[in-house]
Amino acid sequence: MKIIVVGAGAFGGWIALMLQRKGHQVQLLDGHGPGNARSSSGDESRVIRALYKDEIYTRMTLQSMQLWEENEILFGEKYFYRTGVINFIGRDESRWQAAKLHLNKWQVGYEELDNSALISRFPMLSTKGIQYSVLEEGGGYLRARAGCEAVVKQFVVEGGNYLQQNVKVLHQLPSTLSEIELEDGSHIEADAFVFATGPWLSLLLPQVLEGVIRPSKQDLFYFGMPSYVKFKNKIPVF
Repeated sequence: MKIIVVGAGAFGGWIALMLQRKGHQVQLLDGHGPGNARSSSGDESRVIRALYKDEIYTRMTLQSMQLWEENEILFGEKYFYRTGVINFIGRDESRWQAAKLHLNKWQVGYEELDNSALISRFPMLSTKGIQYSVLEEGGGYLRARAGCEAVVKQFVVEGGNYLQQNVKVLHQLPSTLSEIELEDGSHIEADAFVFATGPWLSLLLPQVLEGVIRPSKQDLFYFGMPSYVKFKNKIPVF
């Protein structure tokens, strides 16, 4: 089949690569490039953890970790680091109890830490507002933007076609979609379409999703360790 995937973030890039590997003729589109600053898949890093209230996210996360590690060999560079992830449990006790069932079912290693154990191991932290913590051993972080770029690069290496071009808004969505129009006025036909544009999806398909997807504003804070910090037994020494 000839398939068009719109959006080259974490979802779109991997979908395009997997469809290409299954023998389809795939074209991947993105208006601003993989992992760009306007996308949910951008920025320097993203935390990857398996602790979720809904089991589907736990399963997807574990599969994601496996895919990154398997394909890093092809990428020729490391993007996923299993550093461990600390989850702080505050008031919402029920959320953790549900997540705990999923971790046990999928045999995800974790350790519950009361506040004294947390401070003993990580004395730089504060326990204010924390009931206890969960250290997820296999979690870590991903080099987000660079990882998305690597996926698209591998997609092209394996025969996929990538085009950095915006897709025009589909104000009227037909019952059977056979083509889409790009900002330059050109049209591309395909047998199937995948729209993986994250929070932009409601703008691209307003007829069916306007008012359904409501992206929230969140503030990001960046912390950098001084260059003269040395580590002893995983504790920073200044």
